[in-house]
Amino acid sequence: MFETLISIVIFAVGIVGLIGAFLTSTKLAGENRYRTEVVAISNELLGEMSVADHTQLKTQYANTGTNKFADWKTKRVGTLPKGNATINFPTTKNGTVVALTVTWSSPGGTTDSENSFVTKTYFP
Repeated sequence: MFETLISIVIFAVGIVGLIGAFLTSTKLAGENRYRTEVVAISNELLGEMSVADHTQLKTQYANTGTNKFADWKTKRVGTLPKGNATINFPTTKNGTVVALTVTWSSPGGTTDSENSFVTKTYFP
């Protein structure tokens, strides 16, 4: 009788552990979905910029005003939870450097759960 109770307790602890592992994996899969999406939409913008006139990048993709960057930010980054993006053009002697930062929050997360993706690309 006592052995049966012990085995039931061990089985219950195992089931609770499995449920916890399942919930954690579901949460991480959701977070990874957003990371993958951010990389894809960032590559989309940088790909568009790579075929554009490189002398006009700062004008067409500036961080302010109504332009291609603002359109991309509204259409693509706006789909992320608390999504935001900034673009900068650090000074360089030759060519153009683009620094793109995309931030978002994990769904249901706290203020500490803000994520960011930063990429720098050089256009000769």
